[in-house]
Amino acid sequence: MRHLGLILLLGLVGCLVDGDESLWKNRHDATRDRLQRDGPTADQAVADRLAGDGPAGDLLARDRPAGDLPARDGLPPAPDKLAPDTVPPCTTGQFECLAGGTARHCTTGQWKLVGSCVLGCDAPTKACRVPSNVAVDAVLKGTGHLDLTGKGATITISTDTGEISLVRGKVTGLDPVSGIYYEQVAQAGAPGLGVFAMKKLVIPDGTTVKVSGTRALVLLAGDTASVLGAIDVSAAGKTAGPGGIDGGAAGAAAAGIGGGKPGTGDNYDSYCAGGGGGGGYGGAGGPGGASTCATPHNFSGGAGGIAFGGVTLAPLVGGGGGAGGTLATGATDSYPGPGGGGGGAIQLVSTVSLSFGPKASINAGGGGGGQTVSGGGAGGGAGGGILLEAPTVTVATGAILAANGGGGGGGDCT
Repeated sequence: MRHLGLILLLGLVGCLVDGDESLWKNRHDATRDRLQRDGPTADQAVADRLAGDGPAGDLLARDRPAGDLPARDGLPPAPDKLAPDTVPPCTTGQFECLAGGTARHCTTGQWKLVGSCVLGCDAPTKACRVPSNVAVDAVLKGTGHLDLTGKGATITISTDTGEISLVRGKVTGLDPVSGIYYEQVAQAGAPGLGVFAMKKLVIPDGTTVKVSGTRALVLLAGDTASVLGAIDVSAAGKTAGPGGIDGGAAGAAAAGIGGGKPGTGDNYDSYCAGGGGGGGYGGAGGPGGASTCATPHNFSGGAGGIAFGGVTLAPLVGGGGGAGGTLATGATDSYPGPGGGGGGAIQLVSTVSLSFGPKASINAGGGGGGQTVSGGGAGGGAGGGILLEAPTVTVATGAILAANGGGGGGGDCT
């Protein structure tokens, strides 16, 4: 009935340039003149080497180590214009994390910046850490702090309008008063997102943030985020938490891919009916309880919703709803209740650190199946999703981060 819902740079080596050839020609002529004047007592090996004859000449012209040529016969040292091999600045494939939240990657022997690593850099996987589900630049769009200290025991946030009680009104974009930014982001095949961006986030001890709306909640802090109080994105009965899927109506399946299916029943021996299936999310929902009536009135409960979503919580979506309770067919006083809604989804992002105090909590639980009179019980909604992203995440002992599935009703035979 319930389910828990994390360059190579190539050195150019060429022949001697025209200036070098002139220099070598001048030295060659000077040596020949000396040989003509001094006769066979001159150093023939030097003459041959300067003339470039044989292997020794090749060595001087091309293969000798770089550096000025030695002075000979009164001639000044000749500068060597054959530069040593250039060492590439990096090895292709290298990846380095840099200070200031950036990184660089070596491509064809040259360093190239790979962009802003908003949430830090991971050298082993050669990747920048960036927020899931939203654009990187969204994190830095808020100019003010969302500090709820002294704002009261309960603060409400609507993911559909951008309103935060006592803080900002129903306005899209940057609120000039609070400096809190809000936008809506669509997700293919899933409920949309209500995205809020600020600098620092502070939820003090004793404050509960109650979230409503059809869109999943995303809180982006361009600085630190500290949660000492409570955040509630849970379902309320049939109504799903933000980003979750509502429970099914009485006697009906819940909508969506993870919706539970209703059971069957009749009015034999008073009432015999199987319960509605629970909602699915990270795993399949539990089946509804079977009736205990004698054959052929021992009806099975409805199937639980199938598993969907993924451990990365991208897209960000909450849990599936449970099926409504089962009508005892033929009975005039069978009143099945609605299924429980799926728990909501929340994503908390900080570019510096995200911390939870000992009394902090996040509740993303699914709703319980509604009350049924003389019929099969209603299925509970699946728990939702909690996604935390920051270079450092700390959770103190005593903090509770939970996404429990809602309880469902059993079969009926009365």
